[in-house]
Amino acid sequence: TLPTALAKKIRTIELKAGAPRKPHGNRYTLTREQRRAEDKLTAQHAQAAYERTVADWRSLSSPMRRFVFEFSERRSPSRRRRAC
Repeated sequence: TLPTALAKKIRTIELKAGAPRKPHGNRYTLTREQRRAEDKLTAQHAQAAYERTVADWRSLSSPMRRFVFEFSERRSPSRRRRAC
């Protein structure tokens, strides 16, 4: 079966990070149902991580949130809006 879009994206990131290339052919071919189950599990992990991040952010006091935001803006100039 063809890998899902998520599997392709993850493999692309792995290769860019320097992971070794796999030989042609897949010894462990996953069925569509197995691949979907893996994707669902990955999505659940991502959702849980997002919820933890939001909960941590909300637990900070307002002045602390402002400080974190300003600090992140100073460290990443590429995120700032540029004047036209």
